Amino acid sequence: MDGPVGGHCGNSLTGGVLQVAPEQRDDWSRVAQLMGMYRDTPMALADAQLMALAADLGEAPIFTLDSHFAIYRLPNGSAPALLP
Repeated sequence: MDGPVGGHCGNSLTGGVLQVAPEQRDDWSRVAQLMGMYRDTPMALADAQLMALAADLGEAPIFTLDSHFAIYRLPNGSAPALLP
């Protein structure tokens, strides 16, 4: 696979290891709520979107290299499963 999704990431996408969900959110209120909850911590818009998406997908694991995701919590109070 050539281009920006080539190499290991591209292989993970085409091999079914990673899932990229299409945007289906009409309501950004959950993202705004998360950013408000974590306003004193480093939660960017993208972080909030990933956390909301993980919750929407049944607490799916999050692929990130950002260590600060360990401080975030899913709606059930648990920390998200992080990959790698």
